[in-house]
Amino acid sequence: MRNYYEVLESSPDSSTDDLKSNYKRLILLHHPDKSSNSSKGNEIIEAWNILRDEGKRKLYDAEIFQDQIQQSYNVFGKFTVSELSQPKTCRCSGEYFLDDETRTEILEGEEEVLIECSECSLVIQVTR
Repeated sequence: MRNYYEVLESSPDSSTDDLKSNYKRLILLHHPDKSSNSSKGNEIIEAWNILRDEGKRKLYDAEIFQDQIQQSYNVFGKFTVSELSQPKTCRCSGEYFLDDETRTEILEGEEEVLIECSECSLVIQVTR
């Protein structure tokens, strides 16, 4: 997944005004009509179209967060609450167990929860 913040030489905590300023500066340098590297200009336009819209930016930030979770944890699998009525067995023979409190959290609002294996460092991702 492309990091649109890097494309605009910004960070996730940059304001919309900062993003806009960087966009304008970069598009002048790499505009598809003025540069031989039109793909860079198109990438800048694509990044700006996502990050300037608050709704699209929130969705993009959620995707980035999801990628970071999967990179920082050893995610063994993804399951729904209904698939975990019984404990799941890990590849190490340990178990993933969804207790009643966590089940309620997911059903009442949490979008996802990570559950650790009882024996190793792998986790599973549980959603509604």
